[in-house]
Amino acid sequence: MRPSFSSKANYCKIAVSDGTFGPRGSVFMATWENVKMGGPWGYRPDGAAFSVWTTASNVVREGKGGKWAGMGYSTACAIGQGRLICASADYGLAEISLALPGDVTFNATMYSAGKGEYEKAGYRLTHGVDGFGQFGYPLPWGISAAMDYYLSSQGHVQG
Repeated sequence: MRPSFSSKANYCKIAVSDGTFGPRGSVFMATWENVKMGGPWGYRPDGAAFSVWTTASNVVREGKGGKWAGMGYSTACAIGQGRLICASADYGLAEISLALPGDVTFNATMYSAGKGEYEKAGYRLTHGVDGFGQFGYPLPWGISAAMDYYLSSQGHVQG
């Protein structure tokens, strides 16, 4: 089977799995497009698609990841030590791995409430999408437990 990916892609950067994330020899490609929500295209050694998440669901299916609208245009990816690292134009690096002992289970209700509060208050304009702003403002910690949860789910640490 010959794998295919978006006809909008003008180049691809390739990472080959060492077997710690996906079957050994699986190929992941970043193609500077956002069809896969900014994540790479993945193919098993036999050419079958390997999907980390689907664009229809916008949900990472394993671990504690959240509901992302997308990470922007995919720029690079790497695999090793059981992790897939995705780089994107909007969010820098995202790490995807199986849940580890001690990981907190993702609370979708708390996340959605916090995101709703963040958006309604207009922080997206001043503090950026998901708290990744360009103006250097301190994040709005302490407004509510839900908003704190939402911000921490994005990888922000209260300072």
